[in-house]
Amino acid sequence: MRKNLIERRKQSGYTQEALAEEIGCVKMHISNIENNKYGASLSLAIDISNALRYEIDPTGLIRKAFADSMTNSVDKVIKIAHELGIVFDPEKLFEVNEHGQQQTEG
Repeated sequence: MRKNLIERRKQSGYTQEALAEEIGCVKMHISNIENNKYGASLSLAIDISNALRYEIDPTGLIRKAFADSMTNSVDKVIKIAHELGIVFDPEKLFEVNEHGQQQTEG
C-alpha cells in the first residue's frame, strides 16, 4: 500500500501536509504510513481514498460494517465485506496503472 499511496498522492497534487489537512490528521501520520512505520486504519484508508478520489468504499457499506462490528480487525472487515458481496483487498489499496488510473479487477 505504501508505494501506491505515495504515487497516488503525488499524482493528485497533494503534499503530505495538504493531504493530512484535507482528512483531518497530522502530517506525521501520513508520513508514518508512507514510510511503513505503521498501517492506516480502515477508516483512515477510506478517508485517504476519498481525498485522493479513489473510491474503495463507494457504497459506504464497508465503513458501516466496520463501525457496526466495532472491531479494528481488517480481517473481520474483509469477511463482512465478502458477505455483503463487496470486493475489498487492503493489499491493493491505491494501486494505479501506467496511466494513473485506478486498477480494476476483471
